[in-house]
Amino acid sequence: MKKLSAVLMTIAAIACSSQALASYDVTLGKAVTTNGTFGTDQGSWDYYAPAAASSLTDGVFAPESEQWNLNSVWWNGSTNPDNNILIDLGGIFKISAFNVQADNNDTYRVEYRLGGGSWVTAYDIPDIASWGLTTRAVTLTTPIWADALRFTATGGDGYYSVSEVQAWGDSVNLPEPVNVGLILSGLICLALIRRNRAHH
Repeated sequence: MKKLSAVLMTIAAIACSSQALASYDVTLGKAVTTNGTFGTDQGSWDYYAPAAASSLTDGVFAPESEQWNLNSVWWNGSTNPDNNILIDLGGIFKISAFNVQADNNDTYRVEYRLGGGSWVTAYDIPDIASWGLTTRAVTLTTPIWADALRFTATGGDGYYSVSEVQAWGDSVNLPEPVNVGLILSGLICLALIRRNRAHH
């Protein structure tokens, strides 16, 4: 009986553990929407057309210290203060870290929401003593659950840009039907074993 119990418990553990996934970039290849006016009013800087919005989730960083408006999605925050960038994750994900490459001397914010709820701050991105597009990373003290992210600028010189947004975590999946069956079968067998032992 003890051996059978151990076998059943092992089956249940395998079924449950198959849902555990290694952490990965959950934004990779996800749909990006820019809201507002981008790629205008670059000041005294040479003009470069903004990168495609989809490049923000392509998994590729620009060369570190690249000029702020080269290979990036950029905008003038003085003339377009309400610009924002949305990333639809296409599902629910547990997120534990962010890697963002954006203009060095500005501050930005990544917010998250779940199920169409209110936007909540996930990561306030600091400015950094460097030049041009600079990568910042953070590991969250408490993981978040999200199905969408929003990127905005919060301060700096008004010339804003971002070239990559990565959120690291894993998907939130319900167990597959076959695994649910294995778990339920194991629990039923254990209950029957205990019942028979109680009657003998």
